[in-house]
Amino acid sequence: MRTDRRTVLTGPAAFAAAPLAGAMLAPSQASAQSASRAVFLANDTAFKEPEEFARELSALTSRYNGALDIYMEGGAVGELEQAFASLLGKEACVFLPTGTLANHLAVKTLCGPNPRALCLHDSHVFRDENDSLPTLGEIALVPFPKGRIAPTTADLDEAFDIATRGPRPVSIGAISLESPIRRIDGQMIPFADIERIAAKAREYGTRLHLDGARLLLAPPGFDFAGYVAPFDTVYVSLYKYLGAPFGAVLAGSAGHIETIRRQAAIYGSTLFNGWVAALPALDGLKSFRQDYEAAWTRGEELLSAISASGYSLRAPVGGMGTNVHHILMSEDQAKAILTRAAAREIYFHEWSNGALPVQINTSILNQPLDDIASIFAG
Repeated sequence: MRTDRRTVLTGPAAFAAAPLAGAMLAPSQASAQSASRAVFLANDTAFKEPEEFARELSALTSRYNGALDIYMEGGAVGELEQAFASLLGKEACVFLPTGTLANHLAVKTLCGPNPRALCLHDSHVFRDENDSLPTLGEIALVPFPKGRIAPTTADLDEAFDIATRGPRPVSIGAISLESPIRRIDGQMIPFADIERIAAKAREYGTRLHLDGARLLLAPPGFDFAGYVAPFDTVYVSLYKYLGAPFGAVLAGSAGHIETIRRQAAIYGSTLFNGWVAALPALDGLKSFRQDYEAAWTRGEELLSAISASGYSLRAPVGGMGTNVHHILMSEDQAKAILTRAAAREIYFHEWSNGALPVQINTSILNQPLDDIASIFAG
């Protein structure tokens, strides 16, 4: 069974059904723990209770002047859009309430009059967005084979051949890729594959969109602008690790982003104020890479200590790894480790498929390395 990210978001009832419920921590329980000490390695970030978020937001408003936006123009929203446009090397950027909307409007805009788009089978666009593109965008989604980090050349040739050489030819308006891919253990598509896909797309005048919700979880020193250069549009999440309660940014050419702004208004997503999400994300962005690099280093040290304790890591399925790791062990070993971990305010996902998942995030800095590693030593 592959772990679903939503199992850690649905409260105590969901954990009661988990195989190792006694060693898990529900979000509502987390508030009773010391926020500065808890290490939450079950997601891309640590959860915040409403009271904690309210305190942090109040502190931010006292430090920032001019955060207020009106209908998502100016203020922290405008500054955030500029920051991400610069980070991603794109002409323009737009703040949107959700990643689903960002993916939807990007693919719909890139397709234009062409009614078909290709996507990864294991992507959010195909698996998690309630068929929004076919239903509202009238765009047919054609997935590549299951389990692919990136489509092969044969996959691309077949998809374009079927579309263009049939009795009623259609044009493929866009290819949507996801990187990192949540359903394939956070693996990133190698840049060589992106270049190969982009070259094939150019042959047919097809545009490229990247669901880069977790893009900032790439290894330290990563060249974001270089990586996303072949893509016409790029979406990045604001709430998965930047501290916002919701939100997304979508970057691309000035023309595409202007079209998407108009479409967003048609879809009813122009909030009166967006600063509540934009301000925490803007503040988080300023320090995230430095904090994440420290967490990455600590994570490498932890994995080395775990290996020294006699455990092995599951080899990645391909691509380039990010913050997701799997420690091979028996269920009994996992039960013992999770019991020790919970007593020390260290929390993981449940054991599954012969391994304990570990997702490195900045909360790993909340306790000394030796304290965290000791739970694996017995």
